[in-house]
Amino acid sequence: MSWLDKKIKLLKSKKSTALLRSAVPSGHSQPPPLPALPRNGPIQVAAYSYQPVPASTNSVLQRREKRQKITAEELRELRELIRYRYALDVELWSKHRKVKPYSRYVAQDLMRKSDSALVKIRRMVEDWDKRSYFSSDDEYFKFQEIKARVEAEGKRNWMRQPPWMEADAAMRGGQGVDAHPHAAT
Repeated sequence: MSWLDKKIKLLKSKKSTALLRSAVPSGHSQPPPLPALPRNGPIQVAAYSYQPVPASTNSVLQRREKRQKITAEELRELRELIRYRYALDVELWSKHRKVKPYSRYVAQDLMRKSDSALVKIRRMVEDWDKRSYFSSDDEYFKFQEIKARVEAEGKRNWMRQPPWMEADAAMRGGQGVDAHPHAAT
């Protein structure tokens, strides 16, 4: 008797039929579907979870009127956006530096989020760079320091320079991503 015949015989037996009937409620032909997500909240992927970007920064920045001042709430939103970008950068650099090509799609989502957060931060800082938006020279001076840090060199564009770029180059002997190991020199 082949293994397939044994399998068919087992499925037709009364024991397996009784087990199937007990799993399916009476009057139904199929078991109830399992919930897509656990009912006790979102799944925590990392040791810390990302806070969503504030809703007001997701939308297009609104034009300011001449005498309209920057509020403390707007500065807090900018601060939270900077922290969000930093958390994404730390995650990308620490966990996705040596990721294999077949699982890079996870990192690419984080890379897009980080790059778009940087664009929003730079746009906010650029739009707010007018003395009339601040109530004192001291506040404007502090803003200028923040702007200088945001615009300083060293901010990584993850989509142009993925975190695995250095690891790939090191694997190829420092020749870069497009290097061919068997090419004649």
